Amino acid sequence: MHDIDQVQLEEPGPPFAVRERQEYEQYEDEDLLEYEDETSEYESVLDENSETELAAQFLEVSGEQELEHFLGDLLQSVTGAASDFARSREGRQIGGILKQAAGRLLPVVGQAAGRAAGAGLARVTGGNRGRYRKAGGQLGAAAGRAAKRYFGLELEGISAEDREFEMARQFVRFGAKAIRNCLDRMGTGPAPQVARQAAVSAAEQFAPGLLTEEILASARTARSSPASAKRADASARGNGNGCLCGGKSSGRWETRGNTIVLF
Repeated sequence: MHDIDQVQLEEPGPPFAVRERQEYEQYEDEDLLEYEDETSEYESVLDENSETELAAQFLEVSGEQELEHFLGDLLQSVTGAASDFARSREGRQIGGILKQAAGRLLPVVGQAAGRAAGAGLARVTGGNRGRYRKAGGQLGAAAGRAAKRYFGLELEGISAEDREFEMARQFVRFGAKAIRNCLDRMGTGPAPQVARQAAVSAAEQFAPGLLTEEILASARTARSSPASAKRADASARGNGNGCLCGGKSSGRWETRGNTIVLF
C-alpha cells in the first residue's frame, strides 16, 4: 500500500505561461543589449543641432579660407575649445585628410559656382580639373547619384537642396567620427598611420564611397607647418582664423559670381 504520508510534493512553481513569459523577457533583454552594441558604433559623435549647423556651414564654403574655418569648427565641436589636439601631429594629419576629402566632395555637394568653382577646388586640392568642372556644372542633377555613390544614402523623392543638405550632414558625421577615432588612437603608432586608419574606419560607417572611389587612398597626409598649427589652435578657441591643414596645398581662392579668384 502506498503511504500517502511519505509522499513529498514538489514546491509549486509559476504557471507555464508565466515561466514562458519570463524566459521571453530575458532573451528579449539580451537581444536588445546586443542590438545596442551593434548600432552604437554607427551613432553620430555630435548632437543634432551641431550636425545641422556644421552641415549648413559646409554648404556655404566657397573658398579655401572658409573650408579651413569649417574644419576648425568641426574639430572644436568634437574635441572642445580647450583641446590641444589641433596642434598635435595626429591633429594636423587628420585635418589634411579631411581637407582633401572635402575638396573632392564640395563640387558635387556644396553650392560652388558651377564649372568655375569645380576648377578652383581642383587646383587647391590637387584634383583633376576636368572632372570637377563637369561635377560642378551638373551639381543639381548629380546630387542624388552622389548621395548613394559616396555615402550610401537613398534620397529619392526630395528636393535637390534637401539632398545636398543630407550629404553635407553625412560628411559632418564622417569628419566628426574620423576626428574622434584619431583622438582616441593618439600615441598608438605613427601619426600618418593613425590618422589614415581613423579616417578609413569612419568612412566605413558613414561614407563608404570615399573608400571605393579611392578618395581617401589619394589623400595626402603631409603635416602642417607650425604656423598652420597655431592658426588651427586659434580657430578652436573661437577666433575663426584657423587652419587645420597645410603641407603642400598653396594659394588662396574665393568665388565671385561665376569666377574663381586666386591669390
